[in-house]
Amino acid sequence: MNPVSLLFSLFVFALFAATAGLIWWGAKRNSHWSIRRRKITCGGLLGLAFVAAVFAYKTDSHQRAVTLFETKFDWQDLPVKKWSIAVENPGSEHTMRLMPMAKPFRQAKSPVTLRIRFRQMDGQILFEKEVKFHTETETGKNSATREVWESHKFTFSPAEESIHQLEIEPVGPPPPVLFVRIEDPLKTDGKRTAGY
Repeated sequence: MNPVSLLFSLFVFALFAATAGLIWWGAKRNSHWSIRRRKITCGGLLGLAFVAAVFAYKTDSHQRAVTLFETKFDWQDLPVKKWSIAVENPGSEHTMRLMPMAKPFRQAKSPVTLRIRFRQMDGQILFEKEVKFHTETETGKNSATREVWESHKFTFSPAEESIHQLEIEPVGPPPPVLFVRIEDPLKTDGKRTAGY
């Protein structure tokens, strides 16, 4: 049992339970709500809280378990970012997700292009792509909009169990922040990066 996922699911349950408690308290003060109506409403909300907590636990623990590699970093002056990644399950289809991000309270201004290489330590390239991340408008609360970069997902199947190297190089100006995640569907003991 993953303790972080468990805490997250308990937090979700507590939010719903607190809402049920507030409804009970408010309905008790309002005389036209019967005890039966309060029990049905709050009982239904507690049942929904249990379902939401189980869903949150299952989803979060699965995300953690299959994480092979994950990082979120501010792009500094280095032209190429490199990481060594230990592939544990060769032959399985791995998924890589790249998501450029703007700094807080900033917006994406123009498309960003990145060159991605994933290679074995002997130099054999498993895949090499040059990807352009276009901006798109995201609508938030109260119809507020902001410009963000789209994310891209790739799949690949490493041939051998060994250390591999991931290289990401900007073609032009880099994004301020980049989130990178690689999932291995056969992995069961993954760890997520701080903050996730």
